[in-house]
Amino acid sequence: CSSQVYKGVKEVDQYKGKLSRLDTYLQLNPQKCQDEYVALLKIAKEKKNESLETILHIYQGTILYYTGKNDSAVVYFDKAIALATKIGNEQLRASASIRRIFVIDGTSDIKISMRLMRDEYNEAKKHKDTLNMIYAINGIAMYYERMDSTKQCIDYYMRGMKLAQKNKNEFEYGFLLNNFGLLKLRLKDPTEALIDFKKGMEIAKRLENIRLELILKENIGYYYMEVDSLDKAEKEYQDALQIA
Repeated sequence: CSSQVYKGVKEVDQYKGKLSRLDTYLQLNPQKCQDEYVALLKIAKEKKNESLETILHIYQGTILYYTGKNDSAVVYFDKAIALATKIGNEQLRASASIRRIFVIDGTSDIKISMRLMRDEYNEAKKHKDTLNMIYAINGIAMYYERMDSTKQCIDYYMRGMKLAQKNKNEFEYGFLLNNFGLLKLRLKDPTEALIDFKKGMEIAKRLENIRLELILKENIGYYYMEVDSLDKAEKEYQDALQIA
């Protein structure tokens, strides 16, 4: 239902069912992931499967990030980066590194975060790693927005969406539509923002990705507040609350 970091990692093929379940738990309720994570980590240690262990460190870092424990999240992303580097898996190293940049960017200079994200984009492009190219592009667009470089921000969102569509990365296309819609709201273009939110919602429902649907519901509520349709905004927020 989202971007599984294990996609294409043949060393974990036999564990795809368990990893898919962990991925689903992560999207629905990160607090409930721990038992599944611990059970899989035990298998990884027993089988000495370092690819599986790396992936699990990425998931654990993401779980901690989603639950507001950023310092601990960085520790696990660092573990994943070190192990991925050791086993020579560039895809997993990039996945962990991009997530790490997102976690630390609130405490670092925005120009440093931008440079790091550009480096990850260039590495992903070199290795034809489309998924991590998309995530790096999303990061670059967000940093341009924070630097008030609107044109560059729009250019990167457009680039990311084209890449996601071309490679049939539907979840990524959905969250890029959401982020682009938020930018349009901030630029006082609510009508265009709503178009993006509704396109994203169609994808969320088709993929049955409740987390993406929840985010879009909330942002559609913001749209209705912008256009002073408070009753409709309240309905969207109530729906989002019910989903949550």
